[in-house]
Amino acid sequence: MRLVILSDIHVAKIWDKIDKIVPSQINYLNPNRIFKQTLKSIRDEDLLIINGDLIDYYDSNYFGSTQTNWNNFFEILNTFNGEKLLNLGNHDYRRLAYNFKIYDLQHVNIAPKIFNKYAKKIGHTKFRFFKEIKSIKNNLRKFNPIPKKIDTLPLTKIWNNSEILLLNTEADACNYLVNFLNPLNWKLILSSHLCSQGLNKNNISKLNETLTNNLDKELLIFLHCPPFLSDKAIPKVKLNKKNYRKTLRSNGLDYSMFLKNNWNFIDAILKSNRNITLITSHSHIAKQYIIDKQNGTLKDTNIQKINEHRSNERYIKIVSTYPLGSTKPTKKIGYLTITNSQINYHLIQDYSN
Repeated sequence: MRLVILSDIHVAKIWDKIDKIVPSQINYLNPNRIFKQTLKSIRDEDLLIINGDLIDYYDSNYFGSTQTNWNNFFEILNTFNGEKLLNLGNHDYRRLAYNFKIYDLQHVNIAPKIFNKYAKKIGHTKFRFFKEIKSIKNNLRKFNPIPKKIDTLPLTKIWNNSEILLLNTEADACNYLVNFLNPLNWKLILSSHLCSQGLNKNNISKLNETLTNNLDKELLIFLHCPPFLSDKAIPKVKLNKKNYRKTLRSNGLDYSMFLKNNWNFIDAILKSNRNITLITSHSHIAKQYIIDKQNGTLKDTNIQKINEHRSNERYIKIVSTYPLGSTKPTKKIGYLTITNSQINYHLIQDYSN
């Protein structure tokens, strides 16, 4: 029995429409189709975990409607008969479709020149004024996009010799703006529910509770957004509370990170006696890091070293996944599997070839 981890699928009704418009010789990634194909390759006895960005946005119609991309997602998901756990990502909180003229379609491997040729037929290009802002922000007080079919997060599950913990890093409205204007994470600056992303108090409480239980089992923590990540190699970095955010920023580790309770999360796992492996997504970059708890240092590593240290509680192992429904920025799509002894990447396609 394996854990099979998919992430960043971005299911949406529009992809099937585009499939009928662009010529077949264009190497277009249809996330819906690749999701269906991948599910067929997973055995029913495997435990499936989808680590966020299940859908691209809620309303399947560009101008908003009662139809939702969650219907498309569950229609495909239900073709898999095995057990599944669903985590949430930033896109799962988005209400409206985004404007393809502003954000383009390179993430589904359609170059701007090709998109411009077929833009009129594809649609999603008319400017919607204030709705353009609404397409990237969220307001859960006015609208909660998460269907009741998804179990309340955070949640835990015992699997073989491991314990699984799913934590919800929430939405990412204004996240990059906040990170730029507020690198030291001062609480009074741009920290409303409209402009925040990260772990809420309930998630931190569940984390602390889980860290004190089942000490004989490996703890597999799933987060959609990583606590830190760089798209480049990094030197060895010392992690501590003083100047924590400044340290991440100066080493280029603030790429695609979650903001709220970031240090509280790292501090908790650093102090824990548990053997911890952290699985993250969101960045669309397959990266591996290792943290030495004894001296609090973070460094780049590879999947071979991750597997060598898998049973060593001194090291926190960090693995980020391939996306399934986006070729941006690395042009690769795939998934991750975990057994009792190995963590392995499975490359489905490299669109740079």
